[in-house]
Amino acid sequence: MDELNDLFKRYINNECTKEEIKYLMKSFDISDNQIELKRAINEHLRSQHQGDELTGVDERILHVYQNLKDRITEEGEEKRVLVVKWSKVFSAAAAILIILGGSYFFMVSDINQSLVDIAEVAKPKVIEPGGNKAILTLADGTQVVLEQAANGFISGTGGVISKTADGIIEIGNMEAAENTIQILTLETPRGGQYQLNLPDGTKAWLNSASSISFPSSFVGDERKVEITGEVYFEVASQKEAPMNAQSQKFVPFIVKVPSKGDKYGQEIKVLGTHFNVNSYPEEGDYTTTLIEGSVRVSSVNATGKLIDSKLLSPGQQSKVGSDIRVSKVDVQQQVAWKDDLISFVDADIESIMRQVARWYNVEVEYSTLLPPRIFTGKISRSSNLNQLLEILEKSNIHFEVKGRKITVLP
Repeated sequence: MDELNDLFKRYINNECTKEEIKYLMKSFDISDNQIELKRAINEHLRSQHQGDELTGVDERILHVYQNLKDRITEEGEEKRVLVVKWSKVFSAAAAILIILGGSYFFMVSDINQSLVDIAEVAKPKVIEPGGNKAILTLADGTQVVLEQAANGFISGTGGVISKTADGIIEIGNMEAAENTIQILTLETPRGGQYQLNLPDGTKAWLNSASSISFPSSFVGDERKVEITGEVYFEVASQKEAPMNAQSQKFVPFIVKVPSKGDKYGQEIKVLGTHFNVNSYPEEGDYTTTLIEGSVRVSSVNATGKLIDSKLLSPGQQSKVGSDIRVSKVDVQQQVAWKDDLISFVDADIESIMRQVARWYNVEVEYSTLLPPRIFTGKISRSSNLNQLLEILEKSNIHFEVKGRKITVLP
């Protein structure tokens, strides 16, 4: 081990002979040596970089590999480089640094894979699309990570909660006194989506970075839920809605979107209908798009006072501010996300990249102020991010991808 330590230090200082370099590289493939070699590299990285983030530079890989190959391989020998998995020393995970002539060479590998072909190393990382991911928070604070939960019964607290084979959460509507009702919350992360069947049979689809809070059973003279982000609803029809035993009137379904900062909240009241609510703060005014049936949309100020109210017809969309503006829209484009599509019509690059950031869970920044341009197109949300960016690049807009960070270039 002392000999390897000394050899590594000489290698860092570019003092090794060809034979010594070859011996050192081969030593990476001996399991007894790996811990000591990793420790030596770790010490060097800490002393040289003192916590700075290390990131790979793909364009240097082939050049550095060629230099390394010339020094440690003989004619006819397989041109491959050993890579050892590296524990997290800095925020760049699973990286090993080989220093040669002042160049930095980064590779990623599994510990069980002793050799990695350089062509594979040079491939850019593929960022996969989002999927069914959500956390269900029970009334007692218990959190259930749904993608990890087995199908079937999840909890009986306040009602029967189960997960179907299709990955849908169903809440059974159990008779309950009002003082036994518990509030549950379903929340999707960036890169997540989920479907929820509420106790009355209403179906709700949550887009990325969204949430819905709802009671374990619907009792009383209203069915009320509260949401953030974007949710598509198919509210149980009047015949399927529970009835108030005293009044014999159908109980309305109410969706509440709380006010936030200087943004007005909104309240949507329906009996049975299909509609979409987009309340991402970064998208500007909150919108409600009606697909079928009818809904009444009201704007609500920070104190909860109703300011304005409008009745929507199918094909209309409301935008809520201090007043409510109603317009005709292409409803299929507005709810394309539910049909597994990223769709944009006459959209600027900023609005497109906001969709991308939420669905692929990436960070987006801009290298400079881009000239105003609009784009129209659609792509399956099942596509990986690389495929989406390739389509946008055909419109002469460019991107640089480093890890989960995307820089938009002119």
